[in-house]
Amino acid sequence: MRLYEDSGYLNFEEIFNKTQPLVYIVGARGTGKTYGVINYCVRKHIKFLYIRRTQVQLDACVSSIDPGLNPFYQLNIDNDWELNFKKVNKQVYGIFDRYDKQEDPNTGEIEEPTLVGYSLALSTFRNIKSFGFDVGVIIFDEFIADYGDTSFKGDEAGAFMKLLESLNRNRELDGRPMIKTICMANSDDVRTPLFRAMNLIRVVMKLTDKKTEYWADPKRGISIIMPWKSKIAAMKKQSMISKLFGEDSAYVKASYGNEFMNNDFSGIKSLDLKQLKPVLNVGEIGIYVHKQKDCLYVSPTFGSGVETIGATEIELQRFKQTYNWMWVWYLTHKDGIWFEDYISKALFIDYNTTIRKFY
Repeated sequence: MRLYEDSGYLNFEEIFNKTQPLVYIVGARGTGKTYGVINYCVRKHIKFLYIRRTQVQLDACVSSIDPGLNPFYQLNIDNDWELNFKKVNKQVYGIFDRYDKQEDPNTGEIEEPTLVGYSLALSTFRNIKSFGFDVGVIIFDEFIADYGDTSFKGDEAGAFMKLLESLNRNRELDGRPMIKTICMANSDDVRTPLFRAMNLIRVVMKLTDKKTEYWADPKRGISIIMPWKSKIAAMKKQSMISKLFGEDSAYVKASYGNEFMNNDFSGIKSLDLKQLKPVLNVGEIGIYVHKQKDCLYVSPTFGSGVETIGATEIELQRFKQTYNWMWVWYLTHKDGIWFEDYISKALFIDYNTTIRKFY
């Protein structure tokens, strides 16, 4: 796949035509993700739904106080467009080109505004019963939250899946393809709810380790793009702001090098399972105790002959109540717990801290 245009920005013609229905793009800042996908949709006359995680984030985009936060700001400058948000009901914005009706100077006729798309916050979608019959593309911008951002109240992945189900309805039963959905973000915390829910954390970490730019699972209809070879990102790494922070800093590696910044890889160590005794299986991990040393071990391999607890809301509540001592042990014993790989650590933390409650 020709991932980049000659300019170095992402090639959305290829991305639309040669990827699966659900596409994740995790890339360095300024590589043309948001600009490119909206530009493609407007030029191809495809109505799109632009999503942000929370209402606060969407309100910041809509606000005229800082036009730099408006995703259409540079597009309008470059193309002589006048894309902007206009509220059409309590939760939904219409995205119009030249919303204010204007008189054609040649004919004297009133030009109607052009509706190019819609916008809403994922956090408020639960209040909408029916919506988006003419949407051709879903754009989920900044789907990875900043590290430590807990502003989304409820099951974020569940809300996203409900949105996909609602907008697609019976399209496939009617012989129409699933709506193309493109989720874009900068690399920050790989433990994003969407990756967790779709069991993609391990895949993303392997792509990161091998610096692989494209991965697809045709059976599931998912593609992941990680533009490691972006010449735009490479040039930004040589900028003064990059030098200010330091080229080897975590911020620069995440912003321009596409490496996940806020993930703790300490405590990763491979142990022989023969030295361990299984205690519990929960979700996608097995938890063991060392037969000779005073430590726990968390692995993707399930132990035999022990209790198995699932990852539903009720089951995880029972896990946290019954096995709370494991979390306390993790917090108080620096060398008292080891993880076979990062995903095992991420899931262990997730199961102990995430309240899985739909809305």
